[in-house]
Amino acid sequence: MKVHHIITDLEKAFEMQSCFKDYSVSVAELTNIEKGTISIINIQAFCWDEEKRFYLIPEEVVDFYPNSVCIDTACSFYEKLLKLPKLFEFEFYAKASNKFTSEGGLISVNSPVWGTRFHEGEKTIYFQYGED
Repeated sequence: MKVHHIITDLEKAFEMQSCFKDYSVSVAELTNIEKGTISIINIQAFCWDEEKRFYLIPEEVVDFYPNSVCIDTACSFYEKLLKLPKLFEFEFYAKASNKFTSEGGLISVNSPVWGTRFHEGEKTIYFQYGED
């Protein structure tokens, strides 16, 4: 999935329900296929690198990414993306698995994102990673 797919998915979601603009942004992984259970991680920011990879950053590790762009709603995320056309072809990842080192550092495992969904109960638009 690339950044331009995020933009298209958000536009479709906003057309479906304008209230989605006020939803938070999250990533989620399917944790139980039979039950359809997901694990949701709230996102507070995004960043990118020189290798043309785009990342969503969970709120608990955002301090490790001082050059990240903060977001608070799906609409603010969408509007900030539109202002960065150089990112449109970047590959989309979630920094979903984060481990703190004993020295106070952070190790992140980046997982490719493959889908966009919404959760009305949690009032979040989430991007799915892991097994599909």
